[in-house]
Amino acid sequence: MASPQMREALDNNPQLRSLMNDPEVMQQSFDAVQNPQLMQEVQRNNDRVLSNLESTPGGYAHIRRMYHSIQEPLARAAEDSTRMPLDELNRRRARILGVVKPDASRVNTTPLPNPWSRARPRAGSRALPFDPRNPFSMTDQVSRNAD
Repeated sequence: MASPQMREALDNNPQLRSLMNDPEVMQQSFDAVQNPQLMQEVQRNNDRVLSNLESTPGGYAHIRRMYHSIQEPLARAAEDSTRMPLDELNRRRARILGVVKPDASRVNTTPLPNPWSRARPRAGSRALPFDPRNPFSMTDQVSRNAD
């Protein structure tokens, strides 16, 4: 792992490190990213497992511990790896999509842009297909290529 934040998150969670080093788990993850039906099935199974866990005594507290010890540090590491706070990322995406902040004194009736449309690069620009500093941007690119 090139990101020190991601390395720290994996060092603090040995179970997560073993998952990230398991080629079978990584292959299943990439398969789910490339196949929308498989991704929906994985999400449904995940929702069902969380629902079952939440309904057991002490289950909600366990879900909270998992969130604070695994998901939150990984999300923070991904955000830190981009070297931009979330607000700056949103402004950057709005600029790319051509979204203009509406006048606050009037009701906004402008339709929102299509989030599934492919943004076209500007003429003469040579952008990488993904952000090499963000470990999750490559999976976004893989999922876009699967379409």
